[in-house]
Amino acid sequence: MLKKEIKKHIPEKIFELDDVWVVGGAIREAISDKKNVITEIDIASRLKNKEKLEKIFRKKYGNFYKINKKLKTIRFQNNEINIDITYFDQSIKDDLLRRDFKMNAIAWNSKKGFYDPLNGLNDIKNKKISSCTPSSIKDDPIRILRSLRFATKNNFSLSVSLQNEIKKYKYLLKKCAGERIHHEIKKGFELNPHRFAELIIKTNILEIIFEEWQYTKNCKANQDSKMTVEEHSLKTLKKFQEVVLNLDSYYPKWSRHIKNEKKCEWWFYFSVLLHDVGKPKTAITEEQKITYPKHAQIGFSLIEKNLQELRFSNEEKKGIEQTISGHLRVSQISNNNQNPTKKAMNRFFKTFKENSIFMILLDFSDANAYPEKIKKQILTKEHLKIHDILFDAFFLKKNEILPEPLLNGSDLIGIGYPEGPLIGQTLNKIKHLQINDEITNQKDALEYATKELNA
Repeated sequence: MLKKEIKKHIPEKIFELDDVWVVGGAIREAISDKKNVITEIDIASRLKNKEKLEKIFRKKYGNFYKINKKLKTIRFQNNEINIDITYFDQSIKDDLLRRDFKMNAIAWNSKKGFYDPLNGLNDIKNKKISSCTPSSIKDDPIRILRSLRFATKNNFSLSVSLQNEIKKYKYLLKKCAGERIHHEIKKGFELNPHRFAELIIKTNILEIIFEEWQYTKNCKANQDSKMTVEEHSLKTLKKFQEVVLNLDSYYPKWSRHIKNEKKCEWWFYFSVLLHDVGKPKTAITEEQKITYPKHAQIGFSLIEKNLQELRFSNEEKKGIEQTISGHLRVSQISNNNQNPTKKAMNRFFKTFKENSIFMILLDFSDANAYPEKIKKQILTKEHLKIHDILFDAFFLKKNEILPEPLLNGSDLIGIGYPEGPLIGQTLNKIKHLQINDEITNQKDALEYATKELNA
């Protein structure tokens, strides 16, 4: 499997040079699961091979560009693969020892086979993640989140020593650049939202990044439940993910229509986890009854500073704010479970636009995350009928909620841009800007596309 995947993208000729190795994640992905698609390959080579190595890759991939001057790293790429080449001055062993985890500290070439000084192959076999050195986490605390991401992706466990290192040095995450933390959170939630959330909660990492989370551990989620806000939030996320992945079972009438809509964004899953973050600060006990007045409205304000520090985009922040502040809107859209008015539905769709369908699914998941007695009180036949009415109205009014695209792929290919994933990514960005009324005409859309594609 490994040799086949490597040969597909790597010219065999490079292994005729002295000390040229495939290293890191590509080896881990190829060995850990045969279904994994290799999209990135790292190559480590002696500096003396630089000229010959780059000449070989130019013939296959064209020109390269530098991505890390400090590590002397360059990148070749096409639509299928990124190939990063890093040059070392000393030895391949020194190069491997500086890496984060043993499973990423394996080298291979077609002449010599595997070079595995830290026994990383054994870690992969045992589905375990362990540090290359005792100071690995301390040297770069972002590796905490990387380890949890790898655990999420490959269903690996953390070694006892790594768990202890995380416990000891987790406070150092606060000193990491916000962009790097944001990148790891995004990647983790894109892989498996509930699994990643479970790990960052279990290791107490979420409360390091978002201080407000610590208060959810000791606050009851509901007057009639022993469940904490933390437990309820995680359970809501689990149910939401389950519903999104199994629409045919939960919403058979609407599943086909929902599947044809946009994919649920990673930040929406993140919002689902944080939807009740305002409860601990608003909890009031009167006559032995707990209420949480305006918890939805103030929730976002409690984490807004963190989101800014972590360099969340404006689109992500706006979406998270709408989701947290509006997570009760479906249940409040009508009085006493009567059919909602057209005016109320129009306000709902205007606020949440293409995410309206996910707000309905969140309402269902939120109720399902409570014990059976409470769930039955919320999800009455009348309440579920409101879901049907909203879905019906959404898909009937879709053209009003989601305007026709201002540009398509043919428009951009027609003016000289090459066909590829970058065009799709650019059109998707324009779509979001159009929905939020930030781009309103074809001229502005074309100007934005030109900037993106020429960057």
